[in-house]
Amino acid sequence: MWFNSKTAIVPGSKGLFSPRWSPDGRYLIALSRDSSKKLLLYDFRSQMWTTVVTDESGMAYPSWSTDSQYVHYESGSGDERVVRRIKLGSSNPETIVSLKDFNIYTALVWRPWSTTAPDNSVVFTRDASTQETYALDVELP
Repeated sequence: MWFNSKTAIVPGSKGLFSPRWSPDGRYLIALSRDSSKKLLLYDFRSQMWTTVVTDESGMAYPSWSTDSQYVHYESGSGDERVVRRIKLGSSNPETIVSLKDFNIYTALVWRPWSTTAPDNSVVFTRDASTQETYALDVELP
């Protein structure tokens, strides 16, 4: 199958980063460069950008729910990091998990990372370092 595709700049996207296309293809979200405190939504039907939410604690790693109705993102820093989600059309994000008691993986070149899994659960990196050892038993056909 051959697709006729072209590349184009999304109007009004200058200064935005970390774009994510919604699973239903209707929207694009992106973060503002001003300390990553704004999550913006581009609607391909109306061809307009709107601010979904402003979070003074900062934002990172936006990701979509599978139904394209929610956007998840990390907020805060250090022991105050949380994962929040906001429903499109709402102005109040909800905290869905605190990362305070998790050993989140961090390194000098890598920041903590999270996303949304296909079942809408939160996935993030965890640092088990040399303190814990795991074994995985797999039965292959």
